Amino acid sequence: TTRGGHKLPQNMTNHDAFDNGLKAKMMLVDELSKHYEYITVNNVNNDNHSASFGYTVNSAFKQICDVKYDNVEVHNHKSFLSYYFVGNHCFVITHGKDAKHMKFGFKPQLDHKTTYKIDQFLKNEKIYKKAEFIEISKGDSHQCLFDMCSSDDFDYFCYPALSPSSEWVQTNFTKGRSGFVTMTISVDSNDKTVKPYFFN
Repeated sequence: TTRGGHKLPQNMTNHDAFDNGLKAKMMLVDELSKHYEYITVNNVNNDNHSASFGYTVNSAFKQICDVKYDNVEVHNHKSFLSYYFVGNHCFVITHGKDAKHMKFGFKPQLDHKTTYKIDQFLKNEKIYKKAEFIEISKGDSHQCLFDMCSSDDFDYFCYPALSPSSEWVQTNFTKGRSGFVTMTISVDSNDKTVKPYFFN
């Protein structure tokens, strides 16, 4: 992790991790580009896991996509909270814990402290004036939770991880489930169709 504190077991060298990470991202966009006219990839690069290594993989990925595809656009976000718009929707994306300052990240369930931080961010960025529907999209907790009720101002979605739990987590807690989510939205309304898919 970026703060040290405990060493994580490794089954790949840094070279292997880079090669496999980049290969996986290229395989994903290669397949998606066969089915969609236009693809935008938003990468979160401020987290407590990958530090500059994650950005290096994503930067290489962006440079390859810029040359290889006319219909793929890659954004590598460096802020703890970043955002993008789709129609009347604003998606605020975050890992949930930053690379340097946060000892405790955003929790899987929305609490008052997190609500206040998010609300201040949305006000500072004037997002309330720019979007009718707002979703906070986070990872970190490796859970699949969709909260559309705790806040009157935004949805709070926790997304699962593609990777399985670490050996330490599986030994001390549970195996957990890895997977991904597809979402279809209406650009002019808050209609969402959310479909999670799990590997185990």
